[in-house]
Amino acid sequence: MRPAAVLAMLILVAGALAVPGTAVADKADNGLPIPYVESPQLAKLILRPEPKTLQINRDPFKPLIIPKKAKPGVPGGPGKKDAEPEVPIPEIIQKMELIGVVKLEGEFRAYVKTVTKTGTKTGTKTMVLRMQDKVPDKIEDYTVEFIGLDQIVLKSPHHEVVKKRGKK
Repeated sequence: MRPAAVLAMLILVAGALAVPGTAVADKADNGLPIPYVESPQLAKLILRPEPKTLQINRDPFKPLIIPKKAKPGVPGGPGKKDAEPEVPIPEIIQKMELIGVVKLEGEFRAYVKTVTKTGTKTGTKTMVLRMQDKVPDKIEDYTVEFIGLDQIVLKSPHHEVVKKRGKK
């Protein structure tokens, strides 16, 4: 065959691949047939979707739940005079750091490092806290409520403090 004839056949075959209605042109890259859309309105929506305008009726930075403000003099309100004063968490509990937890003889023991004050000197102290059956360990008025693998829970009549390993 002549080179001109081979070139003409190559152009005809390549042109047929891109002609709609041929078997090769009707398949997508993954080999599945491309579905035809018969509705011109649907085709317009698919090809050129109209952007919707965003309407905001409220301030997006305003909280969704607004706490009710109590009136002064009402029980539970800010003007309540016979309310119990807020009991602060002692410094020894605030600055406590959980170093690690060990399980010995079936019970967890927590190793904690805390700040101690003796007179004008401030230092650190490492303690072992245990969860015994009937009498758990206490630090001031805080009782050891739970010792887990990476946290301990200390509970007092006024507060519950969770200390996680590596955090103060």
